[in-house]
Formats: sequence, structure tokens, C-alpha cells
Amino acid sequence: GGKALLCDHVLSFHQHQISMASTPLHALQVFVEVAQRGGIRPAAESLNVTPGAVSRQIKSLEEHLGRRLLERQPGSMARLTRDGEQLLHRSRGHMDGLLQILSTSATSRRTRVVVVNTSVTLAMHWLIPLLPKLQQRHPTLRVEVQTDDGPANGSLPVDVFLRRDQAELAGLRAEPFLTEY
Repeated sequence: GGKALLCDHVLSFHQHQISMASTPLHALQVFVEVAQRGGIRPAAESLNVTPGAVSRQIKSLEEHLGRRLLERQPGSMARLTRDGEQLLHRSRGHMDGLLQILSTSATSRRTRVVVVNTSVTLAMHWLIPLLPKLQQRHPTLRVEVQTDDGPANGSLPVDVFLRRDQAELAGLRAEPFLTEY
């Protein structure tokens, strides 16, 4: 009765997971890029991979679907077959949505926040001018700057205290990082 039904449901769910895991979503993304760019070489340049890598992804998708999606033409150009046109039409909007969802969740998951507490003078003249370069080098790092003159309060939720006078860091581990002339 109910136990057999539950077993069937679990087995069906497991088979669905296996088929989802073997679905070549990356290959579908590459296919959409080839279709939008009109060929393998332009898609490869856009994706920053070799034309051979793009061809392998297309071949993988064609094998998975059991259909030919592209007619290769001279000069790494490609024309969609009828099956390719149907796939592009059915997948284009969905692929954009998936990529947006995945990139948003990946970015939010990987963003690290570092809270820096420093004096107004150090923030204005040293730290804040360096932030654009730091952001460029580490795009998943977000620096929150708090300004506070006087001794560091170790009970605050702060990752790094920056002070000119080591005495203002009493009770905290301190390391000099900049010499003043």
C-alpha cells in the first residue's frame, strides 16, 4: 500500500536526480552562445575558450539529445538545423533566467564582508582611496569602513582595527603595517 507508493516515489525522484545530473546545462549555454554569435569561433572568443572546446560541448549536447543541432560551415561558422532552431527558441529565455539565478546566488554566497574600524583621518587619506583598486583585485570582497577616533573597542563586531597609535589597541593583538615619515 502506502510503503510501496513511497518506495516508487523515492525511486522516481532518484531517477529524476540522475537525469538532471547528466543533463549538460553548460553545453546548452555554449549552444545558445554559438547560435547568438553565428559560429563556433565567435562563441569561443566570447566565452574565452578554444573553438575545440566549444565543438566538444556542442557534440556532447547533440549526443545527449540524439539530434544534430548545427550545420558546420567554412570558417568556423555554423547554421542551426531545424532541431537547433527549435531548441534555441525553447531554451533562450529559460537559459537567461537560469544564468541570472545562478550568478546572483553564487555572487551572494561568495561575497565576503570585512569590517574595518579606523580613524577618520586614516579612512579619508589612506584606506578609502585604496578601496577601488582592492575591489578590482578582489571583486567578491566587500569592505565596510567604520570611523571611530580613540581607543579600539574589542567588543564591537569588527574584523580589523586600524590606528596610528598602538596604545589605542590595548588588549588587542597589534601588528605594524605602515611606517609614517
